Order: sequence, then C-alpha cells, then structure tokens
Amino acid sequence: MTHILKDWLDYLSAHGVGYWIAGLLSFLLLLALYFLCRKLLHRFNRDHSLSLLLQSILNWLASFVFIIFFISYFSQSRWFFNPLFKLGQTDVSTFLLFSVGFAILLAIRFVNGVKRFLLPSIFRRYDIDPGAQATITTLFTYIVLIAVVLVTLKQLNFDLTSLSVFAGVIGVGVGFGIRNIMNNFISGLIILFSRPIRVGDLIEVDETVATVEEIRIRETIVRTRRNERMLIPNSYFLENSFVNRSYGDPEIRVTVSVGIDYDSDLQLARQLLLQALKNVQAQYPEILDEPKARVFLTEFADSSINFELWFWLSQQNNEREQIITTEIHYEIFKLFEAGGIEFPYPRQDVRILNPMDNKTDKEHTSDDSQ
Repeated sequence: MTHILKDWLDYLSAHGVGYWIAGLLSFLLLLALYFLCRKLLHRFNRDHSLSLLLQSILNWLASFVFIIFFISYFSQSRWFFNPLFKLGQTDVSTFLLFSVGFAILLAIRFVNGVKRFLLPSIFRRYDIDPGAQATITTLFTYIVLIAVVLVTLKQLNFDLTSLSVFAGVIGVGVGFGIRNIMNNFISGLIILFSRPIRVGDLIEVDETVATVEEIRIRETIVRTRRNERMLIPNSYFLENSFVNRSYGDPEIRVTVSVGIDYDSDLQLARQLLLQALKNVQAQYPEILDEPKARVFLTEFADSSINFELWFWLSQQNNEREQIITTEIHYEIFKLFEAGGIEFPYPRQDVRILNPMDNKTDKEHTSDDSQ
C-alpha cells in the first residue's frame, strides 16, 4: 500500500497542482452543461412522455461523457492501474473497480429504461396480471445485473475462480451476522417463483388487512387500510400462517351481528334483517344472490337475543365489506324502528328483601324449635 501512495504522490508532483485544478474545473464545466441541458429540456418541451424519454437519453449521454472524461484524464496515471489488493490470483486495481461500477451503472440505467418504456406495453398487450408483472420485472433486473458483472469481469481478464474466495468470505459472514438477510433473500426468490402472494393481493397479517404493493429482495411492502406501509420480512410468509384473501376465489362472506330485546318478535326480526340486505343490494350489486343470505339465532345473552346475518360479496377491493356493512346497519336500524323491534340496553334485576320480614321469620323458627 505504501508504494501505491508513493506512486500517487510522485504523479501529483510531476504534473503539478494545475493539472488537478484543470481536471476539477473541466468536471464542473461538464456538470454545469448537463444541468443547463436539463433546464432547457424542461423549458421548451411540454409533452410529458417525450420529456421523460429525452431526460433518460440525456442521463445516458451524461453518464458516458463523465466516464470517458475520467478514464481519458487519468489514463496515463500509474496509480489508476496499480493493484490495490489481490482477490485469489487476480490483482484488483482502481481501473477494475471503476470499470465494474461503470458497467453496473449502465446496467441499472438500461433496466430502468426497459421497465419504464418497454415492459409496460408488453404487459398491457398480453394482459399480464400485476403479480406476474412484479415477478418478471424483479427476475429481469437480477439476470441483467449478474450477466453484466460477469461479462465485464471476463472482458477485463478477471479470473472468475477468484470469486470462490469472495464466496468463502460471504459464507463466513453469513455464519456470523447476515444469516437473517440471506434467509429473507432466498425467501424472496421462493415467493417470486411459487407466488403464495402477489402484488395486488389482499392479505391479513396479525388481524391487519393490507394490500401487497411490492416484493423486494429482503422484505415485502404492504399498504394497510389506514394508508400505512408495513415492511414484512420475506421469511415471514414461508414460516408463519397468514390469510391471503385474493388467493383463488375473490369472494368473501361477511357477517353482521345484531342483538334485540327479549320482548321483540323473533320472526319479524329475521324478516327485517333479510329485507335490510335486499334494500342495500339494489345499490351495491357486489352482494351475491348465491350463496343465499342466511340469518342465525346465535345466543340467548343476559340482555339480548343475538342474531347473525351472513351474506357474500363478489370482491374485496376498495373496502367494500366495511362500506356495505355500514349501509346495512343503517337500514337495519330504520326497519327495526319502523317495525317496533327494540335494541336492548344492559340491565340487571335486583331483588331487595325486607330486613323486618327476615327477623320475624327467624323468631318464628326459634319458637317452633322450643
């Protein structure tokens, strides 16, 4: 490491401070030119789609210009090609690291461009569901990045068998600290292939209903009905029980519970519950005729006779079960009030005994015993 620092200082001394100042000023000039082009692009282009495309092209060109400038400016520098360390039998230099980083940057830009401009049209053309879209996009990203890194290393005469040393280091790291990360990474790949959950699925985790928004390398992002985001480790979906409401049949059974007073007409209450559902069904066609709605008398409670109204919905999106249940409750209240069905209030019967009667009873009992 000492000889690398010495070579770099000798290089600095040979070229002088002006060389580095000129390089810095040239870089700042290119950067200012890039931002000027961005500003002109936004000012004179009103088409949003075309603006995004031109912006992407500008970013590509800017990346190429900056990389070519950097390589050409330091192409005569020994420190740029001197080895920093050895990986197996291969010397790793600044140029090698810079080249791999440049290849990864280009790959990321290429992937982002394909995901933004090409894949959406393919998905629309072949009517691919959101879950499959997320799987294809993630796998495409992984494959492109891995392929670009391997091809770049091969072109730079990098001995790929040296990566076995790196794999050994990773293995030691897994044993000491990143086992959980690798577990979630592998779990994410299993989820993408076996698809127990997909993007857009409605799931229930620990009694919280949420929609799957994105399946990442380590975690899955879900959106709750309070518009909160939960980050759930991928391994959770393989090691724990959860409910996927969108898996298979999207229909769902909804239950409405009602308690009535003991003095109420039970048959009339049953008819009014079904009538309330029928009235709401005219406004919400998501309520299914089959399976038929049913009313069950579930309990003779302390203060009420409890009923449950069961019915089915054709879909679960947009919080339909909460909205429809609310409307049914309003309708039940209106029909019960018109039909004379009373809702119970909590009550207790208290029996008060006269203390004097108790005393007289005790005296009579004593006289009889004598």
